[in-house]
Amino acid sequence: MAVRAGLEAEDLIEMISWTGKPIGDVRMEFRNEVFVSRALRNPQMRGCPVCLREDAETHPVGAAADQAMRGDWQFREVNLCVRHRHPLVDFWREQTQEKRYDTGPRLADIREKISGGEF
Repeated sequence: MAVRAGLEAEDLIEMISWTGKPIGDVRMEFRNEVFVSRALRNPQMRGCPVCLREDAETHPVGAAADQAMRGDWQFREVNLCVRHRHPLVDFWREQTQEKRYDTGPRLADIREKISGGEF
């Protein structure tokens, strides 16, 4: 996938650093720091609706693919967007990781609510 996208090695490393890499049974490396896995892998997906609204406004013709979940929203202890100081809101809850992180369809489902300011 990285080859098809034309990612350089350092770009791939940067992208993976925002994903989190398991380093044992209950620990992960995230942005060169070690965390307990549950601090990062939460079934509740939260985020800043202001960031996502800005994403949608920047790419109004595109679909939810133009919106991006941010890595700093993953931490359970984080409650505010670092950019907007807006409270993070619950977007969806999903136990299955494959469904939880399939953000395209999920963001498409809530795009109108985000654009309309419901969150």
